Amino acid sequence: MKRKRVMIAACTLAIAGVSGVGLTAHALFFNGEQTFPATAQTVRNIDLNFQKPGQVTVVDVKPGDYVHAGAGLAKIDDVGAQLEMNSAQSTLDLDQALLALLQAPPSGASTADLQLAVQQAQQQVASAQLNLHDVDAANATALARAQNLAISQQTALANDQQIQSQACPSLSTQTVECARLDGQVARDQDGMGSAQQSVADAQQAAQQAHDRAQRALDSAQTGISLADTRLGLKSGPAQPDRIQNAQAALQRDQAQLALTRQHLQQYQLVAPSNGLVVEVNGEVGDLVSDAGVRNFSSPAPVVSAQPGFQFYGGRPSQATAPSGYSSFVRLADTTRWQMVAQVPESAVPKLKSGLSASIRFGALPDHVSGRLATIIPAPFTVANAVYYRAVFILERTPHALMPGMTGNVTVTLG
Repeated sequence: MKRKRVMIAACTLAIAGVSGVGLTAHALFFNGEQTFPATAQTVRNIDLNFQKPGQVTVVDVKPGDYVHAGAGLAKIDDVGAQLEMNSAQSTLDLDQALLALLQAPPSGASTADLQLAVQQAQQQVASAQLNLHDVDAANATALARAQNLAISQQTALANDQQIQSQACPSLSTQTVECARLDGQVARDQDGMGSAQQSVADAQQAAQQAHDRAQRALDSAQTGISLADTRLGLKSGPAQPDRIQNAQAALQRDQAQLALTRQHLQQYQLVAPSNGLVVEVNGEVGDLVSDAGVRNFSSPAPVVSAQPGFQFYGGRPSQATAPSGYSSFVRLADTTRWQMVAQVPESAVPKLKSGLSASIRFGALPDHVSGRLATIIPAPFTVANAVYYRAVFILERTPHALMPGMTGNVTVTLG
């Protein structure tokens, strides 16, 4: 009979051990070992925002994606910065070609041939300038047409909304006429959305066409500069000071190009380390700044990966963005993990920093070792019992571990 009671007690402990995965379960004590329910969390979360204000044009990730260090996460409109870099590259290419000419002047061409080359280069510049003018004029016409359509759609929407508000002042008003007006307003809204997209498409097409025409003009101007230099060198080699000036100009060009490339990088959000994307708080079309994404309402976050008490050895989990803003992307640094265990107050005096622990997860087959890092001095109450949170750092990361997974932390107490 005594043996039967022992077996029943053991079964009761086993069942309690399973339920111990939940954070509200009680700690278990058996043969000097004590087991606490715990939750897996990354030691550090990283809030990422753009360095410059702008409009989001690309979002490459979503919550749950795993990214590697250096991976692009999102971009804001960088047309101006791209033009700046392209101009710096064109200047560098021109000065490199001019320096090469000054250091090794070509031979064999007659003066008449070189003069003809200059004239042809001038004609190419004139043609490229005319093409750029025509392209910009055509772009302006197309963009104005799209904008006028958007204005017309906006006017129609405003008028129909006014009629609807007068005819159907209450949402409870349900008549055939109100149903018709509801449908008309919905169609107006769809039309407005399409018109706005047409404006955005026209702006993008105009910018791309302008860039192509501008690059053609830059190439033609480079050609005339080189042709003039070849003709000038026909009368004699370049003076040493002219070569030195060209070398100095080339160094300035290289520094300017490096600066514009660095400037361009500020328009892209890049992962600083390997990690798991736990929040994306913006989308294409949003206006952002270095403070983050403006919160116009207070919806539930896209992913609430971890409760607010986590993070030992790193920044707090709560958003560090100013009030009214959210970070654009939150990345969980998956290189280091911790288990935050729920510990009864009676066990706290026995837990010493560095204490080793065996950790098992409810959803994973393997178990890992860990060590106690700290006990957070913020007690909380569950069913009139006082608990503390003990943070155990994992010595290795189990495969497929995700933030928020539950498990049990077992320690041996003397």
